[in-house]
This record gives sequence, C-alpha cells and structure tokens, in this order.
Amino acid sequence: MIRLLRFVSLPIVLLATLPLVLSPDARAQAQTGVVAGTVVDADGTPIPGANVIVVGTERGSSTDVRGAYAIALAPGTYTVRASFVGFTTDERGGVEVAAGDTTEVDFTLRPDEVALEEVVVVGYGQQERRDLTGSVSSVDVAEIGKVATSSVEQALQGQVAGLEVTPTSGEPGAGAEIRIRGIGTLNDASPLYVVDGMLTDDISFLNPQDIQSIDVLKDAAATAIYGSRGANGVVIITTQQGERGQETVFNLNVYRGWQEVMNPIELTNAREYATLANELLISEGQEPAFENPDALGEGTDWQDVVYRTAPVQNVQLSARGGADRIAYNFSGNLTREEGTIRKTDFLRASFRANNTYDLTDAVELGHNLAFTYRTGTATPGGIVGAAYRADPTVSPRNEDGEFSDASARASAGNPEASIFYHNNEYRGRRFVGNLYAEASFLDHFSFKSSFGLDLDARKERNFNPEYFVSSTQQNERSQLTVESVEQSSWLWENTLSYKRAFGSHAIDAVAGVTAQEYTEEVLGGRRVNLVGESRSLWYLDAGASDGQTNFNSASDWSMLSGLMRVNYAYLDRYLVTASFRADGSSRFGTENRFGYFPSFALGWRLSDEAFLHEVDLITNLKLRASWGQIGNDKIGPYPSVATVTSNMNAVFGSPEDLRFGATLADLANPQVRWEETTQTNIGLDVGILDDRLAASIDWYRRVTDGIL
Repeated sequence: MIRLLRFVSLPIVLLATLPLVLSPDARAQAQTGVVAGTVVDADGTPIPGANVIVVGTERGSSTDVRGAYAIALAPGTYTVRASFVGFTTDERGGVEVAAGDTTEVDFTLRPDEVALEEVVVVGYGQQERRDLTGSVSSVDVAEIGKVATSSVEQALQGQVAGLEVTPTSGEPGAGAEIRIRGIGTLNDASPLYVVDGMLTDDISFLNPQDIQSIDVLKDAAATAIYGSRGANGVVIITTQQGERGQETVFNLNVYRGWQEVMNPIELTNAREYATLANELLISEGQEPAFENPDALGEGTDWQDVVYRTAPVQNVQLSARGGADRIAYNFSGNLTREEGTIRKTDFLRASFRANNTYDLTDAVELGHNLAFTYRTGTATPGGIVGAAYRADPTVSPRNEDGEFSDASARASAGNPEASIFYHNNEYRGRRFVGNLYAEASFLDHFSFKSSFGLDLDARKERNFNPEYFVSSTQQNERSQLTVESVEQSSWLWENTLSYKRAFGSHAIDAVAGVTAQEYTEEVLGGRRVNLVGESRSLWYLDAGASDGQTNFNSASDWSMLSGLMRVNYAYLDRYLVTASFRADGSSRFGTENRFGYFPSFALGWRLSDEAFLHEVDLITNLKLRASWGQIGNDKIGPYPSVATVTSNMNAVFGSPEDLRFGATLADLANPQVRWEETTQTNIGLDVGILDDRLAASIDWYRRVTDGIL
C-alpha cells in the first residue's frame, strides 16, 4: 500500500504572497488625535474583526479580539462607521477629534436578518454574497424541509440551476446521482460534499432536517481551493448550530404519509395480449394460442402485484441553545420508509451533537459529531422490468396455491415468486465527525486546526432457498452470500487566516495544509445447500463446505495538499480573488504525484457606482469573470504500480492436484498523470426592487484534457 507520510515538502509558491498579506499599513501620516472605542453585539459580547472606517477618508481599522479599535486622525470633525458581516451598520456623525486627545466612540451592532441570509459558505471560510466573484448558488433550506424524503440528494432536485439530480434507484432510502454543469469526465463525475468541514463523497448519513445551509460551488474560481477534490463541483453543507446566550429551544417534528406509484405504465390486459399473440402466431403460419381472447377479460396487472401503497414516517427531536461561553445543538431522528415495491423497506436512526466552547475570548473549541444506524431490505434487480414483460393471462398462483409459470409465452418469469424467494437485507453503522480548535491572535489573525473521521461499516446478507417455478425460474440449491465492507477516512486540516480592513482596502486571506487518507476492506463468502431456510440459519456455517467461496480485498489512497486564497476589495466594489492549491495523490507515481491548480477572478459591483445611485429600480448589479484549472484523480488506487490477481488455479503433479496460482493483472504505468479541467466563467448578478426579483446569469466554457 502506498502512503504519503514520506512527503516532506510543499511548493514554496504557496507562501509567496504571505508577506503581502501580512504587511502592516503603509507609513502613517503625522497624527495628532485618536478616535477609539469598542464594537460589541446586543448582548455586550465583543466582535473581533469588525470594520471601523472614517467616512470620506482612507483611514480605518479592524477590531481586535476584545472588540477594540483605535484610529489616528488630524484634528477635525468626522463621521465614523462600524460594520460586520451579519449585523446592521452603525454610524456616528459629528465626532470631534482634538490634537493630543482621545475621543471614545463605542458601537453596538445588532443582527441583520436580511444580511444573515446573504452570508455564503465558501471553501475554508465565509463571504457576503455581494462580495462573491465565483459562481455560487445557495439552496433555500426551507423548501427542502417541505420535501418528505430521507435523501438530501433527492431533496436538491430543481433547487439549483445547473445541478442535475437523477435517482439511483426506486428503493427506499436510496440516494441520487448529482451532476453539476454536466459530465466533465469519463470516470466518476460526482461532486465533492463538505459537511461541517468534513470532506466526503457520500452523504447518505445526513438527515435533511439537520441542515442549516447548502451552498453549491460551480466554477473553477469557487472550487479550485479544493483542488482535485472539487473537479466536479462542490456542495457545502452546514448543519444546525447553537447560539450563545440563547435559552434552550426544543423542537419536535413529526410527519406520517403514504407514497405510491402515480403513473404506472399502461400495459396490455389479458384480452389485448391474447389478441396480439394470436395475430403474431397466425402471421407466422402457426395455430393461435388462445381460443377466445375476449373471455380472458382484464387478467393480471403485474404492476398491481409488485407495487403497493407504502407508509413513510419521520420523528425529529432537537434541543438548541447556549450559555455565555457554550453553544450547543443536539438532535435525534428516526426515519422509516417502506418501498412502493413489496418486500422493501428502510430505517435510519441518527444522532447529532454540534457544540462550541469558548475557553477564552481568543480560543474556541468545537465538534460536529453524527452517528447513524441504518437497516433495510431490497428486492432483486429487474423486478419492475419483469412486471412489464410477464404474461397477463396468467394468475400469480395456481389453484393449489403454488406459484404459476408466467414465462411460457413471455420473456419474464413470475414477479411475485421472485419477490417471495429472494431475501436481501443490509445494515450499517456510520460515524462522521470532526474536532477543531481556533485561536485568534495579533488582532487580525486566526489559526484553526481540525481533525475529522468518517467510519462506515456495513453488512449485507442475500439468501435464496431451493425452489422451482419453471424451467427458467428455479434454484436447484439454496445459496447464502454474506459480505462486510469497512471504510475509514481521516482528514487533518490546518489553516491560517488573515482579515483586515484599512481605509478603502480590505483583505481576507487564508493559507493551509491538509492531509487525508482513506482505506477500505471487503470480506465475504458464499455457501450452498444450507440445512434449512429459517432466518436463524442465514450464516455461512449452516452451508456445505463443498463449493464454498471466500473473498477478501482491500485498497487505500492518501493525499497531502497545500492551499491559499486571497480576497481583495477596493472601495467595497472592485473585487479580486486569487487561489492556488497543490495536491499530492498516492494514485500517481513519484514523477507526477503533485498537481497544481490556480484560479483568478474579478468582480465589479456596478450598483455602487455613482452613475447608478439614482436608479432606484436596481438594488444590485455585479459583473463577474473568472478562470481556473482543476485536477481530477478519480481512478483506481494503484495505476502507477503493478497489481496481482489470485485464483488463477491449475492442476499439476502426480497424482494430479489443484494448485493455487496468481499472476500480474495490470502492468505498472508510472507515467499516468493528473486529468486537468480548465474553466472560464463570465457572470452577471442582478437584483431589482430591493431584490424581490433576483437573477444570476452565467456563461461558461469547460475543457477537460488528459482524461484518465
């Protein structure tokens, strides 16, 4: 197995811009007075990182961890303004500054409900929507809550432009295949999911009612910060969090309903089927099979046999609140869904704990932990297709109660018999969570370290008894297959952030290093001729040792990455974003292990220009343009090394005996290299009548080179 533990260096280019980001203000002019104070929220809690500017000048500052600021000014009368993301702006006019004196001006900012809705979660941070330079869409979580589904993927259907949702199957609890801006590769084109900072390719564990926000990153400028993981787009999901100083609020949500197939396929009934069958036989010069088709009537509608009206139910209980230094959110959910196909069902029980703890004014600890247990049953594949093709002149069972042969004149057997004799059940446990610590220092810096785990263990049993319905629908020996899959992934991320506003300038930068490793092991076996059919005997020991089959396999991959991004704003309307990421993947040989993925974006908020101030109709008008490259490494874990396959057995010796053998399955290809996607995007954001009517229009061109 290949590890990345020996990687010891990262491209120096990641650190090249840090001196620019960390540089202090330019040499200050001669100053003879100071305006100083604090910025706090409605509860008196300091707000670090708030912007305080002197209107009409280029003087400004950001508050430190205590919410304090100080700005040196020449003597005079000024207007001072304080602002922070998610809060209303506070402005004080007529502030007198005298030489050698300090004038105190304190601000209290209150939550802005409208502004809070406009904060967008992006890679390794947050931005106000008005400052975005990439193509990012947010999902109305309230609309998702109205959809009675256990799958977050299916709840996203129709919510985001450019996002296609295709259900993977009709089984209860099944997810969906998501494609963002189409298919850009011949391999896995699924997006990356980021749940509370944890990177994953599967969100089946997630309860839709736990979600607080969903943001979809589409273009390279938005996704390049995730490098190869964001090659097919990124879906960032934030679950419900508690609030400091809020009394505990309990919420109970219960619903029960029924689901059924709304538009079954119109098929021929028995009379129509017999008429068509006779016409076919006569045209071939044969005798008709049915003497009087009209006497057969409607016959059997196999869709009615296979389908049913199935109940669904959901119970969600949560507790959310906080104290002065603690915020918490606990939730438990139970979802039960029976399938519209008989003998299918799904049950999921989940528990979540999202807590934050303020150790000091500058240090915060937190965790987002989710545990899920799921179980269910499934039918064999092809049941619906068999219902379409089965003979409608045949009843599901004969007069003696045995299953009838429905395949004599059709290309399918008896669907009811297939459901009855096939037993497929599964169960699994999954834990997804992370622990993090974040510290603020030197007024404008913060460092965050997060360690996450994704542990998934599931088991499946498939039992088919001995039975005979017809020569084409039978099982001569009972058979049991048991398979266990264990998957684990750990993710360690360390990021340093810098945020500062001074005068007409604002900088928001982040740089970091991340490492991730994934392992999977599959273990299973098959046995035939079990001693009985009882559920208590569905174990491998109950089968015959002759003809037994065992299998066991494993794989792993790992990745080491460096990242950086800088957001710069001038006069709060000219926007620049640059990002860079270097990914090292164990899937590639040493010569091609690292891939480098840059992006660059510009934004111009025209609605803040003087020539549009008098146009009351337009609330927001912003022009965006971006370019970026993203890599993709979604291929098998070992293309750069030779792999061996076993069970290549042969008979040797005297006396002859079956000997175990193995051979090379694939030769090593050390030249395999990263797949690269280059994307250009031009967009326009428009808001009219106080954003009652809003639209985002994007033109993009995506080209994928070196497809793996």
